[in-house]
Amino acid sequence: MKLRLSLPFLLFSAAACVLLFTAPYHFRAQTAQGQAAACCGSPYPVAPREVDFPYYNLTNGWVSTLNLVSDSPQPLDFTLAVKGKLGQVLTTARTIQPSAKLAIDLGSLIVSLGGDPTGALAEGSVAVYFTGTIMPLAGQLTISNPQLSLVHESVMVEHDPGRSDIPAVLNGLWWGLGRGRTASVMVSNTSASPQSAEVYLDFQGQR
Repeated sequence: MKLRLSLPFLLFSAAACVLLFTAPYHFRAQTAQGQAAACCGSPYPVAPREVDFPYYNLTNGWVSTLNLVSDSPQPLDFTLAVKGKLGQVLTTARTIQPSAKLAIDLGSLIVSLGGDPTGALAEGSVAVYFTGTIMPLAGQLTISNPQLSLVHESVMVEHDPGRSDIPAVLNGLWWGLGRGRTASVMVSNTSASPQSAEVYLDFQGQR
């Protein structure tokens, strides 16, 4: 009788040990898989996107270059729109390869599209349209003047009202206006509808 009781007990103990040591492993594996899916899966759907570069300048020796970088694992098609400050628009379709970089000289691009970089399209903004998740395409617009040894950057802005990073107030700062220095304030409307804004100038503590 004693032997018959000990054998089922040993079998039960062995089964319990197997469950005890393997169950935590399965639990950790399932938990890790769940965390990986939540972490690495994009919460943003594939949808039409727009990023804007508010200002470029091709006047008086200035050169503007649009630099784009792809973070997409696949080739990404996009439409590039150059918008003059008086409303003229030139568009072109481009493709950027995965992890590739594109440097586009806006003056040469405008000429190739039949525009005048010294006239109506000498100043303006640039928009890039594509379909994808958030930020598969990023970049900056560099405005440089070799004669003056000056370089400025036009900051990229995501045109997404639902998660826009544009602050309520934009600020600019310069060193001074003496010794032949000049300063310009550029305001660009990158939306498709009229907008209202107030521009203030603070100089030596006076507005």
